[in-house]
Amino acid sequence: VIPAAALGVIGGVEGALARHADGVIARLRPAERDIARRLLCQLVTTDGVRLRRTGAELQARGDDRAAVTAVLDALVRGRLLSAHEGDGTDTAYEVAHEALVRGWATLATWLDADHDRRAARQRVEIAAREWERLGRARDALWSRRQLQELSAVGVDEAELPERGGAFL
Repeated sequence: VIPAAALGVIGGVEGALARHADGVIARLRPAERDIARRLLCQLVTTDGVRLRRTGAELQARGDDRAAVTAVLDALVRGRLLSAHEGDGTDTAYEVAHEALVRGWATLATWLDADHDRRAARQRVEIAAREWERLGRARDALWSRRQLQELSAVGVDEAELPERGGAFL
């Protein structure tokens, strides 16, 4: 039991969660922190809504799979992510609590800095799903202008999951 006054001093539940989250990230090696940043940003929409994604969806084409798995495991152990086992399918992950999205300044900074790239990646994901639905039809591929817009915000196919990379 935490008295209301003590909770107020530590910044409420959101303040306590934010400090805990910063500690989890600080315990990662620098390369793992970069991976954690990317993974956490992929689990929040540009509108600030938590997403649930499978390990395969979080895995970029250029990733070291073992490193990504190790970071996902560390974030789950640190209770920043929840892991959901599917019915024989890939594990799905999501940010463990809405308060982390709303009240963790570090994540808010990352999300803000990466907003345009995340929006572009979301557009690629939607277009790639549609392209696959249409049997990978050539006329569903993006035009040169759309590809240039993607390049302008710094998104490249190596950072996308398999489907998005194949689409590009």
